[in-house]
Amino acid sequence: FDGAIPIGPVVLRMEGAVFPDRYINQEKKKNQIMALAGLDWNKDTWTITGQYYLDTKDDYEHGVTLNLSKSFLNETLEFSGTALINLNEYDGILNFEADYSLSDQIGLSAGSYIFLSEEMNSIYVKATYNF
Repeated sequence: FDGAIPIGPVVLRMEGAVFPDRYINQEKKKNQIMALAGLDWNKDTWTITGQYYLDTKDDYEHGVTLNLSKSFLNETLEFSGTALINLNEYDGILNFEADYSLSDQIGLSAGSYIFLSEEMNSIYVKATYNF
């Protein structure tokens, strides 16, 4: 199931799925439930999105995400920050990114990943061409 309910400038989103007798590995089958509930807010060139997710594939995993973004220059430049927190392990990742659209086909991005529990932090630069 899925649904979206607009409430003024906010959209409440819900998604869910049930997988009966799903193979977890070659020897183990289990009923799996996946669900997500979130809120989206848009105002001018600001966007805030938050969500809670649940997955019962391996025991019980749940977490939250939060994204904040702001567009500039007629929406050709966007700065964003995203946090993903696993509530089972209390670890997560932060992503900060700047995206610039040179045209409808060409884009440039730069950003970083900051892991909260490991020393695997990175920075990146990427170019995209869509045809």
